This record gives sequence, C-alpha cells and structure tokens, in this order.
Amino acid sequence: AEEKHLLEQMYSSNKELLWKDVVIPEQLGLECSDYKWRQNQSNVEIYIMLPDGLEARFVHVSLATSSIQVSINGEPLLTGELFAPIKAEESTWLIHDGILEILLLKRYRRGHYEDGKTNADTFWYSVLKKCPNKDEVLALEHPPSEYYSTEYEKETSNVSKAMARLPKYDRPMIDRSREN
Repeated sequence: AEEKHLLEQMYSSNKELLWKDVVIPEQLGLECSDYKWRQNQSNVEIYIMLPDGLEARFVHVSLATSSIQVSINGEPLLTGELFAPIKAEESTWLIHDGILEILLLKRYRRGHYEDGKTNADTFWYSVLKKCPNKDEVLALEHPPSEYYSTEYEKETSNVSKAMARLPKYDRPMIDRSREN
C-alpha cells in the first residue's frame, strides 16, 4: 500500500512538471480554468490535465468538422461549436502521462484559404465559437504579428505528429508482414 502511494505521488508530481512544460505563447493561446490551448498557422493544440489514476476508458473525445465534445468521467468539460472548421479526419488526440492532448488541423490554414479570405482569417481567438467564459477568449482585435512567423505544415498528418511525440517504446507496434 505504501509503495502504491509513493508511485502515485511520483506520477502526480511528474504530471505537474509536464503540465508546466506546456508553454502557451503570448497572444497565440490561453491558459483557461480547465484546459490550455495554443495555435500556429496550421494547428490548434488543446491540453487537459486528467485526474490522478483516471483510466483512459473514462475519457471521451469526439471531433467533427465544426464541433468538439470532451468529457471526463461522464462530465462534459469542453463541448460546443469550434471557433472555425477543422479537418476532423486529420485531427487526433492522445493521453500521455496523465495529460490529454488534442491536435486539431485547421480546415482553413496557411496556404489553404477559404475563397476571398487571407491568412489573418485563419487565426483562432478561442477554441469555441461561443465561449461561456470571456477569460477563454483572446482579447485582440487582429492576429498578432508573431502568428505569421509560427510553424505551418503543407500536408502533415496530425496522427503522425502525435505518434512522433511519444517515446519510441510507447508507440504502438504495427505488424505489416501479413499485409498483401
């Protein structure tokens, strides 16, 4: 019992350190009460610290072109219409060391604009279009100049990007030897 308690303490303090390592660049995202989010010209990344000891089966994430639903232990945490459309089939999520990471590929991003729009129109001011809490909305009139020098990808899969973040020993093994 004491060993289990020590392991839980180590896990919890490691998770706290990892949470602090999620840096949110000024004016490119926010630290909200339940989550952190940041963006570049291609992606929006959302981070949620999960309760200690929570099993993955109690985390539900649903991503659609214009909406997101995240619930923990059956309780909605982040639900609603997204600020702008995403490519849901190229977006993904994973749990790593007690932190839920959601990677959204913007539908309209640098080099992939909606007709009549520009790169400035790809900037997200919040994760949800209608935020119930004004502290979850960037208080800016225009995208900051730093936005235009952030990373962007032409055609990189967020699934591949998420897999690259995992240590090699945590990556799922895929046996392609039986494929035709």
